[in-house]
Amino acid sequence: MTPRPPITTSAVTRPDLDSTPSGKASTDSPSQGAGRRPPVSRLVFIAVLFVIAIVMRFVTVAAMGGSANDFSKVFLVGFVGVSVVWGAFFALLGHFFWRGRHDITLLILATFSALTGTGEYVDLLERIAGSR
Repeated sequence: MTPRPPITTSAVTRPDLDSTPSGKASTDSPSQGAGRRPPVSRLVFIAVLFVIAIVMRFVTVAAMGGSANDFSKVFLVGFVGVSVVWGAFFALLGHFFWRGRHDITLLILATFSALTGTGEYVDLLERIAGSR
């Protein structure tokens, strides 16, 4: 068995791995995600989740028989309030756990908001069914 050559750290750049236009090796760690843009499909999924959150709050107000004034109250308190308060909390978590990946923060916030809107609708349906 022949011995393996020792592993050396040389300044050899590989054009297939180098993403900088200057030809110099990038110092960003790929695990940190610095400088990478999120895929469009993830951004579309985040937008769909936010739309679901808004639609579920609208459906909740419509199921209550509410007016546009009621919708504005539910929208401002439910959607904007959840987005501001929980968005700040998730951004703080993101600062410590997934720094530089703002798409992850938006994904968590959109999922949380969609689940909250759906939960409000399910809660209303249970209250309506229980009152009969």
